[in-house]
Amino acid sequence: MMRSAGLAVDRPAVHAVHCLVDDLSMLPCERESGRVTFRCICQNGYVVGLGELRSDLRPEDRAIVLDLGQITILRSGDLSLLVELQRHARATQRSMELAAVGSDIRKIFTITRLDRLFTLSN
Repeated sequence: MMRSAGLAVDRPAVHAVHCLVDDLSMLPCERESGRVTFRCICQNGYVVGLGELRSDLRPEDRAIVLDLGQITILRSGDLSLLVELQRHARATQRSMELAAVGSDIRKIFTITRLDRLFTLSN
């Protein structure tokens, strides 16, 4: 078991690394077979590190998964960064999925009609 940003990561079969987000926090990520999963965290009411994710992508990362399981609120700036990341993913022939989307977060995507742009999973 590994600890990062207060989260326990227990996946021995997956190579876990930490992607530098800023001086204050690290955004945990896991890479396996061309798929990179970022575990999004909330700090001071904002999703940490969305703007920096593009620079953390490697050429072999063909599928991007953002785990929103710890996120209980999304602000307009967060939504804007998600849209920008989705556009970047498509422009570089990558897929992108938002995983562990809670019901309150899903409502935000439905109301804004962004559920048509993103692949959302529970």
